[in-house]
Amino acid sequence: MICDVRPSRLLAKAVIIFALLNVAFAGLDPTVERLSVFNWFLPGRLRLPIHVDDLQASFNAHVISGLPKDSGEYRILLLGDSQTWGLRLPVQQSLGQQMNAMHLSACGRKLRFYNLALPFASALRDFFVLSESLKYEPDSVVWLLTLNSFLPRAEPLDPVKAQSQAAVSLLEQYALGRYRDLVGPIPSFLGRTPTAEAGRLHRLALLQLDGMRWTAGMIDFDTSPYEPQKSGVLDDPTWEGFAPPELDPAQLFFDVVGPMHRLAGGLPVLVISEPMFIAQGRNSAIRYNVQYPRWAYDQYLALLQRAAAEQGWPYMDLHALVADSDFTDVPQHLNAEGEKQLAQAIAPTILRMACP
Repeated sequence: MICDVRPSRLLAKAVIIFALLNVAFAGLDPTVERLSVFNWFLPGRLRLPIHVDDLQASFNAHVISGLPKDSGEYRILLLGDSQTWGLRLPVQQSLGQQMNAMHLSACGRKLRFYNLALPFASALRDFFVLSESLKYEPDSVVWLLTLNSFLPRAEPLDPVKAQSQAAVSLLEQYALGRYRDLVGPIPSFLGRTPTAEAGRLHRLALLQLDGMRWTAGMIDFDTSPYEPQKSGVLDDPTWEGFAPPELDPAQLFFDVVGPMHRLAGGLPVLVISEPMFIAQGRNSAIRYNVQYPRWAYDQYLALLQRAAAEQGWPYMDLHALVADSDFTDVPQHLNAEGEKQLAQAIAPTILRMACP
């Protein structure tokens, strides 16, 4: 008997099945970002993966999500930008691992540091990172900042856009609803289908595959050649569209500090103005470096110190701590010696926080 196969009918059935599967996926809205080979088949990463637009997936790849806290651990979160993350450095030379290598202890507990920084400075992004990290029972927070941390940009918020509905709810809860457009639109029902989310699902799969490379050599940093920092800067007093004589805090992310304090609850938070390259020579009286004019950065320092004092947080101004020779490709990126100096500078204050 010859089977009467009609290609048009097969195609129609395939289209219907495909559509039904898409609708079922969108209706169930499974949390695929929680599926991870890290901390199960592969060891957890020692810093959050970069170029991943899904904060929950990034946390599930991090060692903190697979390491239960014991009674002898004092758990410290490091929040910040690419300097704290350790861009251009192997993970062992980053701030968190250098501090862990110091084997600090206080009041009978061992201090353990978790690097939860991400490239592109953003105080609002750090707010979301802290919110996601509270489930892991931290004992204190070290928050490293620079002037760019308070620049209201959308790009650093890419990691929270995969969970935009939860992000918007958190913003509304802490009276930060004016920033809801920065975290992207809440996806519609059809926007949650596998077809619509194909790009995100592909990147989540690549994150798992990249785990093999991480396990083999713990390689997660940029090894391309770079041009070191140079003295001498342009004669330009402006910063990101702001001109002297004054910064307007209302146009920056300084209103995130209060909600950050409420979110942290009773956790001790050490606020640090992070080290930066300070140019010498031509136009150095106008600008600290290619990123910051002196008038803007000096006002930021005063604003940050005042904000920390209002919240009762200890504050350290370390912007001039590290010698210019210990910076790499941009004014915030440190080499291994610079990260070591930073670790040694903040260790005594952290010990006092851990054992008042």
